[in-house]
Amino acid sequence: MSLSAIIDKALSLVFPPHCLFCGDIADNRYICKKCESLYKKIAFPVCSVCGFGKDECHCIKDMLFARVVAPFYYEGRARDDILKFKYYGKHSYGEYFAHCISKLVKAQYAGINFDAVTSVPAFYNNDDNFFDHAMYLGKAVADNIGLSFDASLLEKTAQRVKQHSLDFEQRFKNVNGLYKCSGNSQNYKTILLIDDISTTGATFMECARVLKKFGVKNTYCAAVALTPKRILQ
Repeated sequence: MSLSAIIDKALSLVFPPHCLFCGDIADNRYICKKCESLYKKIAFPVCSVCGFGKDECHCIKDMLFARVVAPFYYEGRARDDILKFKYYGKHSYGEYFAHCISKLVKAQYAGINFDAVTSVPAFYNNDDNFFDHAMYLGKAVADNIGLSFDASLLEKTAQRVKQHSLDFEQRFKNVNGLYKCSGNSQNYKTILLIDDISTTGATFMECARVLKKFGVKNTYCAAVALTPKRILQ
């Protein structure tokens, strides 16, 4: 064990980490067992493309991206905490979400040589409270897995109706033409694309379509949570 590891372990005994969500002593760096147990994890086996578990596959023809992985279903405690992270200033929750995404990426995308990490872009509207939650996650994941993060690769060109208010088919129409490649993608062949939630895969598909048009051959995706079919019905 290295000296720094020994120091870290000693400090954790004297100053134990606290759960980001409830403040109790954490069992790891981020969360206590009680809070962690409240998240509904996506259990294997899962679809090798859309990432959903048994009876939840969301695949349609020509998904365009290579694959999606996510640790949780978007329901219950996971849904509540993601909303707090995005809209209610609980930005520290993103540390745990990025940690979970990073673990899954290392396990499920092992052997894939990513050129860079990027995120689904937000539309900046000069709001003083603007928070790009996907970029926050993307940067943290990139740091966790030792890759560079390219914030300039994709750009959102407008603000349209929120995806969560639309049905399955409308979501694909709503994102059509919504993103453009603003960076130099010619140097990238394989990209890891990060977002907070994937429901139909429409946003990931549109981003992958744009990236492919500008030279990216493979777009692998990762999110904090996937929305189950039963919630859409």
